[in-house]
This record gives sequence, C-alpha cells and structure tokens, in this order.
Amino acid sequence: MPMSPIRDSAAHDDLSALAWVQDELRKTLESAHKALRRTLREAAAAAGSDLDDVEPTGLRQARQLLHEGVGALQLVNLPEGATLLGASEALVQRYVAKPQKLELAGVEAVEQASFALIDYIGRRLAGQPVQAVALFAPLQRLLTLSGAERIHPADLWALDWQWRDVAAPPIAPRAADPVMQAEFERRLLTLVKQNSPEAAQALARDCAMLAAGAASTQEATLWRVAAAFFEAWGRGQLPQDLYVKRSASRVMSLLRARVRGELDLPERLALDLLFFCAHAAPAAPGAPPAVWLPAVQAAYRLAPEAPVDYSRPRYGLHDPALVQQARKRVGAAKEAWSAVAGNEPHQPDNLVDVIALLSDSMRRLAPQSGALGEALLGMARDIGPVGRAPSAALAMEVATSLLYLEAALEAGELDVPEQTVRAEALAARIAHVHAGRPAQALEPWMEELYRRVSDRQTLGSVVHELRSALSDVERQIDLYFRSPTENGLLAAVPTQLGAMRGVLSVLDVKPAEQAVLRMRDDIDRLLQTEIDPGAVSTQGTFQRLAGNLGALGFLIDMLSVQPLAARQLFRFDPLSGTLAPVMGRSARAPDLVDRAQAIALAVQREGTPLEQVSFELDALSREARASHSQPALTDSLESAQAVLTQAGEAGAGPDTEEAARQQVLLLMNDFVATATGPVGLEPLEMPQVTLPPAAAPRDFQPTGLEDDEEMRAVFLEESREVLGDAADTLAELAEHPTSLALLTTLRRAFHTLKGSARMVGLSGYGEAAWSCEQLYNHWLAEQAPASADLRTFSGDACAYFSAWTDAIERQDAEAFAPEPVVAAAETLRLARELMRVPLPGQALAETPRQSDAMPLDEGLDLEVPTASPAMPLFERLQATQPMPMDMLPPQTPAW
Repeated sequence: MPMSPIRDSAAHDDLSALAWVQDELRKTLESAHKALRRTLREAAAAAGSDLDDVEPTGLRQARQLLHEGVGALQLVNLPEGATLLGASEALVQRYVAKPQKLELAGVEAVEQASFALIDYIGRRLAGQPVQAVALFAPLQRLLTLSGAERIHPADLWALDWQWRDVAAPPIAPRAADPVMQAEFERRLLTLVKQNSPEAAQALARDCAMLAAGAASTQEATLWRVAAAFFEAWGRGQLPQDLYVKRSASRVMSLLRARVRGELDLPERLALDLLFFCAHAAPAAPGAPPAVWLPAVQAAYRLAPEAPVDYSRPRYGLHDPALVQQARKRVGAAKEAWSAVAGNEPHQPDNLVDVIALLSDSMRRLAPQSGALGEALLGMARDIGPVGRAPSAALAMEVATSLLYLEAALEAGELDVPEQTVRAEALAARIAHVHAGRPAQALEPWMEELYRRVSDRQTLGSVVHELRSALSDVERQIDLYFRSPTENGLLAAVPTQLGAMRGVLSVLDVKPAEQAVLRMRDDIDRLLQTEIDPGAVSTQGTFQRLAGNLGALGFLIDMLSVQPLAARQLFRFDPLSGTLAPVMGRSARAPDLVDRAQAIALAVQREGTPLEQVSFELDALSREARASHSQPALTDSLESAQAVLTQAGEAGAGPDTEEAARQQVLLLMNDFVATATGPVGLEPLEMPQVTLPPAAAPRDFQPTGLEDDEEMRAVFLEESREVLGDAADTLAELAEHPTSLALLTTLRRAFHTLKGSARMVGLSGYGEAAWSCEQLYNHWLAEQAPASADLRTFSGDACAYFSAWTDAIERQDAEAFAPEPVVAAAETLRLARELMRVPLPGQALAETPRQSDAMPLDEGLDLEVPTASPAMPLFERLQATQPMPMDMLPPQTPAW
C-alpha cells in the first residue's frame, strides 16, 4: 500500500483561512494572467516593428501579484501551493530581465499552474482526498522553462526531515570497499538498463549490509532507506522514470564517496529516497516479501494513501472561468426546466437556447459527456415549442441529469473514469422516457446524488434557523450588557440556547454544542444570583459570553459554505469555557499552545483542583510527545507535572498549593513562550513560600540502550556540548542575574543531562542532574535573581559533571557519586546556604560569602526567549519514550 506522511492528512489542516483567501487568490491570479497576455501581445507587436525593446511593466505587475499569492499561501499553511506559485514567480522574473524572450509557452505554463492550484484548493475545501505531489506536472513545466537546477517531485512532499533509527532484521555487515563498489556499479547498470528485479534485490541487500556496518546511526538510517528504495524498485512498486534512476545514481555516488573515506550524509538524498518509499505502489503479483520497505515506513510513521501518477496532469485541466460559466448555465437550465415542468403561467421561451449553451459548456469541459448534452438538447427542441408540461417521468430524468452536472462541477469530477458511463446512462434514460416508456428504477449512485442534494438543502434551512436564533440571543445579551442589573432581559435566553444545542447535536458539531451548554450555564448563574458588574469574575463571564457569541456566528456562517471545515476547525476549551477557531496554522500546534494557556489560566482560579490540572497537564504532555513537539516543550510539561506530584506527595496545605500553582503557571508561560514567543500571562502575586523537600526521583525506567556503546559515545559528546553551553550561560548570568531566559536555559541544561544519563543507564549521574533541575525549578518559581551562591553552586556542579563525563569515557568513574551534588543542591534550595561540591580526592576552600550586587527584593527580568535552541539527540529520544504507567496521575474525569 502506498504511503504518505501523516502530516499530509487533511484532518490536521486549517481550511478556514484557506477558504477566506480562495476567491481573492483567484482574482489575483486572473490579474496576473491578463498582465502577461497583454505583455505577450506587446512583444509580438514589437517583433514585427522597428522597436527593439519591450516594456517590462506588465511583467513586473504579474510578478508582484504572484509574489503576493505566494505570501498568502504561506500564511494559510499551504506549502505545496506556495512552491507551485513560487515557480511561476521565478519564471516571470526570468522574463522581467529579458522581456523580449517572453513566449506563449511560458504564459501558458503560468496559467496552467494557476488553474491546477485553484482546482486543488477547491477540491481540498470540498473535503475530497487530494495529494500535493499531483501538482508536479505543472511545476515540472515551470521549472524546465526557467532552467532550474533541481526538479524533483519530492519538493512537493511536506515532511519535516529528521534522522530516525530504522529497525531491520539482522544481516552480516560489510564495509564500503573497491570490491563492493565494482559489484554495486555492475548491478546498478543491469537494473537501469534491463529493470532486473534480481539486480534490485541484490542492491537492496548491499545497502542493508552497509547499514549494518555503518559508523553512526544516521549513516545506518540512510543505507536502510536506500535498501527500501531498491527493494520497492525490485518489487515493481516504483515508476521507471528519470527521477528514480537519478536517485539510484546518487546512491552510487554516495558509495564512491564512502570508499574514499568521505563521511558526508546528504539529507536531501535521504529525503528523496524516502519520498519513493512513501509513494510506492502496490507490489506486482508474485513479488518477493518486503523486508526493509515496511521497516522504513514504520520508522517514519507513513500512512497509506492512494497511488498517484505525478507525471500526468491531475488538476486544473480546465480554465476556472469556463467552469464558472458552466455552473451559471446549469443554474439557468435548472430554473428554466423548473418553470416548464411546473407548467407555470409564464414559461420561458428560451429553453432551447439555455440548454444549447449548457450543451456547449459540457462539450468544452467534458467531451465524454457529449451524449448527455445531445439528449438534453433534443428533448428541449421537442418540448420547448409545444409549450406543454412534460411527463412526470421526463421531468424527473432531466432534473436528475441537471443535478448530476451541478454536483460534478462543484466537486471537480469532470475527469473521473465513471463520467462517461454515467453521462451515457442519463442520456439513455432521457431517451427512454421521452419515447413514452415507463421510468426505470434509480441506480444506487443516483440515490446517493439525491441524498447529497437533500442534505445540502436541509443544512441550508437549518443554518438559516440557527443564524436567526443566534441573532435573537445576541440582541438580548447585548441589552443585558447595557443594563446588568436587569437580569430579566435574559429570561428567554436559556431556552433559546437549549434549542440551539439540540440542533447542533443533530448536526454533530460537538465544539459548538459544548460552547452553547457553557453559555447556558453562565446565563443561569447570572439569572439566579446577584452580581457585581464591576467584579473581576463577572467581567470574565461577560467576556466569555461575548467571545463565544462571536465564535458561534463565525462557525454557523462556515457551516453554510464549508460544513466539513466547520466541524473540524473549531475547538472548545473546557478549562477556559471558550470556543475558538484555529487560524491560519496547522490545527495541532496551536491546539497545544491554546491548551497550555488554558491550563495557565485555570491554575490561577482557586476553584480548580490541582488533581484536575494534573490530569489535563498529563493529557497535554502525551499529545505533545505524540506530535513530536520540540523537546524544550515537553521539558516544561514534565517539570510542571513533577511540581504537582511533589506537592501531592507532601500533602497539599494552603502554602504548598499556592507555591505549586505559581510554579506551574511559570512553567506554562515558559511552554507558550518557547512555542510562539512571549505572551501576556502575568505571574501571580503570591506569598513566597517554600515547597517541602523534593521527593526522591522515581526509579529510572530501562530503555534498552544501557549497554549500547554507540549511544554512550553520543551521550559523552552531547553532555560536553551541554556543559560548555551551560558555562557560557553562567558567565552571562553573572552580568544579568535577573534574566529569566538565562535561568531557564540552565534549568534545561540540567534537564537534558538528566534525560541523557537515564537513556544510557547512568542512574547516579541522572539523579545528580535531577537535583540541580529541582533547584532551578524552585528558584524560578520564587522569581528571585540568580544569587552569587546559586552561580557558585552551578559552576561547581558543571565542573563535577564535566569531570564525571571524562571519567565515564575512561571507564574509571567509580569515585563519582550523586550524593555531593544532591546534598549541595538540597542545602541551597531548602536552607539558602552554599555547600561547595569538591571533585573526588580534592577539597575546596570555603570562599567568603559574596554579597549580591542587586537587592534580593528586586524582581526578575521576565523577558522570555522567543525560541529555544535545538536540543540534543537524547532529548529527542527521551521525548519519544512512552510514559511508564506508574508515573501517570490518577485518571480523574475531565471537567
């Protein structure tokens, strides 16, 4: 089964913003086409005259319009569309430099790419399955005309590349040497010339053996992806085109470089090979079982998708203007036929002309539907001049045909294989009843057509009623906002909201249903209790009601035009009680951010139990890991969960709970800032209290990498890098002791050391780093500047970890233990006293207690970094490990 990355799934894409820009994009592209055509005419006129130069004004205008389109598509998260339109812009820019070179082929290539893009967007908004790689045919034409160095269908494949370990069956390793190179070249030549399955399988084995003997995990991954590529080729799953053969040649070049001792691992080659593994067609009958291809597909979590021939134009086969004209002609034909079939007093006298125009559109857009067009036109010529109503059977058959044409145009299904069969069947049915024979039974696809039309009409009626009910609710709530003491103005609102909830339940719009229920609860409280309009809680209720009214209006409007998007792209947050659309980005990323903000808001409300916060926090943490968020994000969530666990184990007294709330709030701010930049969530002003002693870290869970020497080497390398960065941060912290950003960076450094050590089974090392992380968690919660004692301890700890790292590499680390670091960290955290951390066999002289240059009551600089540095491999590995069941909080119901 062919595969594509889960990231391409339409369920995770935001279609709302795309729907907003669709019409504007169409107008922009039409203006660009007109400018190009005008310049083309000017160039043709100049070629036949004495003028040497062509004014490039129209080309510049077209380029600017295309550039604006690229920006809009990037904004609404449609990278494949931006790539296609960017190629058009590049070609036009080439003509701007030499206007006299403008030619018809270039203008038509830009127009065809625009048609394909508009068609692609339309199908996507209609909820049809689309594949970005099917846009490659127009992209290839543009890039060829502009002389691009690289032309490859993988450039339309949206995958955030990263190296992953590919599990594969054991195989004997083999080194890259001249003998293997010669064998590889011979087999590849046989494969390219004769398409030999045996040669492909032998090449796959060669690559697998090279992976088994690779010097690094990344190199092993590259060779295993290459093995999967050749395996798919040998099983008849890849097209024998230029791009496949070029990729095989690049694998050969990589082997030659490896024989020469060069260690470069080209990510672009790995991604291109993975593209073919993802889009492999079903295997040919009798093909040998696959070994490496399933392993690669599993490692990169590729989901099945229908095969696509990227060499054949798939979208934009018709000018959108012609399609729009055909839709209008279908509408006119439906109106005229309705009057004729209903025997209305003022029947149209132009039925034949209307049907003739429709038949002309069908002939231009779908020649295979010619039989249906001729049948409709023949019927109109017989019925029109007579002026009498047609039989009920004929009226139904013609109406069915017109509905079918309307649905085909709306869905862009003019080129589907069954189009010819269905058009001929409809033509035969019209001829059958027009000859006076009895009507035939409806075929299943006709029944489905009527169901779709009925659903659309019903939805339109329901949306109209919802819009009317919401307007009444808005009016009454608005009157109440003007006079908050007159709660009688709200008396009818709960009943109206209850009716709306029932309708939304039938339409299966869960987020809107939940929002209406929350609004009804808010209105009930306003009716049943005396309120203070100026109170913070009351203002919060007013703001929530106003926000939900606006979001509901937007959702109901979208239901009438994009019901699929309306159901998918709105989210109700039970923590904040608000309904909100996802705007312009992938739905998953902002969902994580919004939920983190909701947790930050909920933790500030005294009525929210910490157990419920812990439950939501755990759900958010698991989703962040499942979506492969950057480790810095899971870092904040893990620390927040540890704070709540620690508070629960200590017994949540008032002071302990307040401190835990403050610390979780700060960590949620850190999460949001890392993901999107600074946000306006201010920390709570709470009494400065101290949490009880931290509980001992849980037993480290086995990872299977404890005895992996390669992973141990990576740990050593990355630990040195982290410690080096920590030393640089400490130097900056001495100059800027109030910087929250620097304190957070150091906390992450110790968290990274903890996770890395746990990965390779160094539990003592991890325990020591864990105690340092807890110290920094506590310090950040108190919003205190970095004191001289904290900086001294941190320097001692970094020196200790550095020496410990060197000792691990020498396999002579028996003298190192976590206790000195843990004791010093706990002493500074609980007693605010400095305890130095000597290296084994050494003693540190007590240093005079330094006075901090800044008063202790001066607050931190709350500037939060807008982005976090890339985290090491072990952080990424840790983020993918499932949380052990004994670490999950109690499963209390969500609120």
